[in-house]
Amino acid sequence: MKIKTRDIFFIAGAILLLVMIYLFIKENERSNRLERIAARAIGERDYYKKSYLNQLETKLIETDAPHDLLKELEGLKVHFENVDTQIHKQINTVMNLLTDGYKEKAIFDLSKVIENILKHSYEKVENTKCKMKFYKLLEYAVKHDWISQEEHQFAKAIKKIRNNEGHQLNSEVDLKDASTAILSGVKIIYHLPKLSSLSPLK
Repeated sequence: MKIKTRDIFFIAGAILLLVMIYLFIKENERSNRLERIAARAIGERDYYKKSYLNQLETKLIETDAPHDLLKELEGLKVHFENVDTQIHKQINTVMNLLTDGYKEKAIFDLSKVIENILKHSYEKVENTKCKMKFYKLLEYAVKHDWISQEEHQFAKAIKKIRNNEGHQLNSEVDLKDASTAILSGVKIIYHLPKLSSLSPLK
């Protein structure tokens, strides 16, 4: 039986329509899958953030911290930051150390988190491997308005505690100072630019 040209066009059109429907369904499934992955990531990030901020609040209350510090902490809870889930996990580990009594180690590790973020940011902007010491990175961060002068002073205080811890120089820190240092460090991390937002200078 001879197939008419009109029938060929009709069959071809039907096949094309089926292909388009199939591709639409697959793209929809892919989009939904990506949304689920993103939702899980956001949920995980929020979980760790809530965990370490609540622990920090407990420590600040235990040490009769000034109301201003507690107010700052409340601000961090609702602050929309561009911090990756992995960084939130690291901060949570720091807070677990503080809760377990390892105050100096907690501050030491938090300073390393800050240093690593600054190193990655420097390498992204300068398009070269970072060989700077921590204190030079802090100066670089101030120069590029990544941190304020006040945050720079807090970071220098954290660095001093870290240096004492690293050299075992009678580095005992009381819980109140340790909790305040951790709060300052978290604030700095929240205010640092997200790596993906930076562009090379050259």
